[in-house]
Amino acid sequence: MSTLRVDSLQGQTADGTNRYVVQVVNGSSSGARTQSTSTSYADISGMSVTITPLYSTSKVFIVANFPDTFVTSTNSANSLYLKCVRNIDGGSFVDVCFISDRQGLTTPTAQEFMCSMSYSFLDSPSTTGVCIYKCQLKSFNSNQVNVGQQSAGLVNITAMEIAQ
Repeated sequence: MSTLRVDSLQGQTADGTNRYVVQVVNGSSSGARTQSTSTSYADISGMSVTITPLYSTSKVFIVANFPDTFVTSTNSANSLYLKCVRNIDGGSFVDVCFISDRQGLTTPTAQEFMCSMSYSFLDSPSTTGVCIYKCQLKSFNSNQVNVGQQSAGLVNITAMEIAQ
């Protein structure tokens, strides 16, 4: 019987470069739903992940899942806006991307609109410092917006460091 032992296994991609996943970090909610009527961005419960890249040249690939996302409107059309922000080493949070900008998810007057969304993007933080990514939501006109557990869906965010 033979035994193969390796300390590290690393392959090359088809284009001859060493691009590979270095690490994967996941954050998810405990089942709580985030509700807001604010017209200012607020953090979504469970939608935060911390990753410390090993290489300053690495990219960070973010995947965010928003099951059971819905917008409620009682007297006029309403929109849900979502974005992702990042900070490095405890600095200020800066916008990384807008997941739903301008119109967002929109419902007609006095109705409710529900869907599930998934979003991904590639960031270049250019650091080996601690990076925190989090998602935020806001309402267009102070009617209620919701993200998270309506039935069985848990919001989650995953960060993957990709070596360059």
